[in-house]
Amino acid sequence: MDHNPLSFLSSHTSMMRNTLSSASFAIAIIGFSTFFRKRDRDVSVIATMICGFLLFGFSVVYGTMGGMDFHRYLTYLKEQRGDELPEVYAVQLDGWFKWAYFHYVLVSLVGVITLFFAIYITLDWSSL
Repeated sequence: MDHNPLSFLSSHTSMMRNTLSSASFAIAIIGFSTFFRKRDRDVSVIATMICGFLLFGFSVVYGTMGGMDFHRYLTYLKEQRGDELPEVYAVQLDGWFKWAYFHYVLVSLVGVITLFFAIYITLDWSSL
């Protein structure tokens, strides 16, 4: 089997984008939940917020799994295939590890934003 690290890097970049997109969409859903009519407000707000928080959870899990898979693949390349790896990839390997760490930072930020939203909603529930 032949390995193409650039293909895996492209997949990882796509996972980072999808993590950020789903988190942004979750923020929009939670923000939208306050615009329901007064008589439909209780059930609709709760249902929409639950959907938003589920999407936040998906974003965190998806991002964590994507970062872990990328880090695992890079470790495999470095340890198992280090001698066989073409020079052009071997030079870039340390930089790619930085992308994996950046992905962890992104997922952590999404998790912190989720917690802040949950705390804010809990403390401000009476105004809904």
